Amino acid sequence: MSDEEALSKRERQKARRQERLQEQRVAADRARRSRLTVLIAIALIIAAGIGYLVFDRAAQRQAVAALVDEMGCTPAEAQPDEGQGHFGSLDELSANPPQGLYKDGLGTSGMHMPDVARSGVYDVKVDQRLVVHNLEHGYVAFWYDAGADADQVESLKEWARRQIDRGRQKVVVAEIHEELPGEANFAAVTWGSRQLCEGFAPEIAETFLDRFHGNAAAPEALVAPHVGEGFIDPAEIGGPVLYPPIGDFGIAAGDGGGGEASMDPAATEGTEAPEATETPASE
Repeated sequence: MSDEEALSKRERQKARRQERLQEQRVAADRARRSRLTVLIAIALIIAAGIGYLVFDRAAQRQAVAALVDEMGCTPAEAQPDEGQGHFGSLDELSANPPQGLYKDGLGTSGMHMPDVARSGVYDVKVDQRLVVHNLEHGYVAFWYDAGADADQVESLKEWARRQIDRGRQKVVVAEIHEELPGEANFAAVTWGSRQLCEGFAPEIAETFLDRFHGNAAAPEALVAPHVGEGFIDPAEIGGPVLYPPIGDFGIAAGDGGGGEASMDPAATEGTEAPEATETPASE
């Protein structure tokens, strides 16, 4: 008689259950080891990916830092708060040209026009006192002056149009009326901060825009981008948008330039764009 035959039915069932349990434990251990192997592999892949991203971003930062030096740029620096508020008359506006109104003649806050500029890239000079209102709404403005390299100016404009097309609409690009501070020919400004550069590099501009587009530090950052109708559009005007005393824009035809003239651009509808004290960049 075999050992199995000598065992009772209940003992045989118990033995088979134990065998099955042992097989299940072995299978479970094998499955756990397999899962652990997969998880370790995934963790290694993720770690490698993170390491690559960290390395890539560090490399990008180093590349931008090198360009900042090459392009003769300052760091993106915070500027003193010069307050806010709207000019109420042409007399008040005329008494406060940008050069005397803003630090170094480059506005990052302070008094400004009640109107705003439409988002866009412009080939004419635009009054800072208009654009500072845009900055109050979370905009970034990119200025260039008369000494800027023409090819680099075109590079700035092409880059900025791409940014606007991809949905970053709080951007204005234009020529500034005065020379920029120091040796700079380009400036990126937002409410409370600025960066000055002798030359233009898209990587530097994009770093500034990444940081400040929709600038949460701006007092009215939640205002929607100025697109569509109802905003000052230098492209439609076809000439410089320079208010007194640096230009005659906004003075009604035949007014003669007195302090009671309208600050509403609609006052000049149907008339040619008034001549400015400076020659526009497009000429």
